[in-house]
Amino acid sequence: MMDKYCRSEWGGWSGSWLPPLAFLGLNHTLLPLFMGNWDTWGPILLLQKHYFETTDEDVELAYEILEHYCGTRNVTMDHLSNMTDMFTDSLFWVGVDKYVDFHLQFSSRNVFQYINHHLNDISQSTWAGVPVLPGVSHADELWIEWGPMLGMNRTLSQEDVKASLHLTTL
Repeated sequence: MMDKYCRSEWGGWSGSWLPPLAFLGLNHTLLPLFMGNWDTWGPILLLQKHYFETTDEDVELAYEILEHYCGTRNVTMDHLSNMTDMFTDSLFWVGVDKYVDFHLQFSSRNVFQYINHHLNDISQSTWAGVPVLPGVSHADELWIEWGPMLGMNRTLSQEDVKASLHLTTL
């Protein structure tokens, strides 16, 4: 029954974890503190483990994942892009993959995916007054897909119009 009606579309963006990580990176006190407690934060954020259920194997796996993405356990500001990819994969794309697997158990309809790399003139970070970040942030595409957004009409640049038409006619 469900496959007659259910079509799924998933949108994503490059660097969904960039804003929280930029906060950690912009504050040079927090990044070393965060990385100095990787035994705790790694399993929680990468494996979605509660602190009291974390095993030694979970801690080692979190370090292996960190080394896979960053090439080292000694993470610095130079690894911000690597960490963004790591947390985006762990906290967003793994869930999307699980959703698609569940969806396909009950539906034979198509599943569509897009990854937004377009840097809008208006984005979550510029709208909120945050300094420009190096990449696209969570829900930035909403500004070019919906109007008005948050009750505000914005005039889109020519490039934003092209990206908008591309995303809304997939």
